[in-house]
Amino acid sequence: MDTPLTFLLIRHGETAWNREGRIQGQRDSALTARGIAQARAAAARVAAERPDVLYSSDLGRAGETARHVSEATDLAVRLEPGLRERRYGIFEGKTWPEIERDHPDDFARHAARDPDHLVPGGESPNQFRVRVLGTLDRIAREAAAKRIAVVAHGGARRPLPRGHAHPARRAQGARAPQRHAEPTALDGRSMGARALGRGEPPRERRRARRLGGVAQRRPGSHHLERFCADARGWSV
Repeated sequence: MDTPLTFLLIRHGETAWNREGRIQGQRDSALTARGIAQARAAAARVAAERPDVLYSSDLGRAGETARHVSEATDLAVRLEPGLRERRYGIFEGKTWPEIERDHPDDFARHAARDPDHLVPGGESPNQFRVRVLGTLDRIAREAAAKRIAVVAHGGARRPLPRGHAHPARRAQGARAPQRHAEPTALDGRSMGARALGRGEPPRERRRARRLGGVAQRRPGSHHLERFCADARGWSV
């Protein structure tokens, strides 16, 4: 039986604009001291998973995080523009209160999670979703590897499958955890998706496997989630 394809997904460490509550999109700010520590901790956890290849968004905050993963894994970083954060156009560089004040109509459509809302100068959630899933699909087909580490962004995790659903059929509103530099694993298997907290007690892990469901996370627990999805289903 073939070894399933696994994506190890890492969000970049905390940045200055994250601390200030500013929307970064495809603009950048440097990692904070806390963000650097997060990146190093994540790198050690990813190294323990023994990835075969390392990809990263080419935005600076992801690239800096990927550098720590590279040092821990001894893998070269392959920069991939398709993994960039969603382009937020006129929202970038502003806080949410500033956006609500300056762009009330666009703020309202964003708050309503309109999947087709095109922020002026940006891209819609649906456009972003197609780009990210298409990029992961291409990487899966081209990398010739079974364990692929990917450093990206919080937004890039939102289109990913959770629970029992084919990736191409997930509701746009589904959101993945937004911890900085929190590794997530996606296992390519046939149909369906399953999340499993690696930090959970063995009994909970066995129960989740039996039910094909999600092991409940303990508050504050450090875990590596496991998502099982059909790698062929990334295209949308």
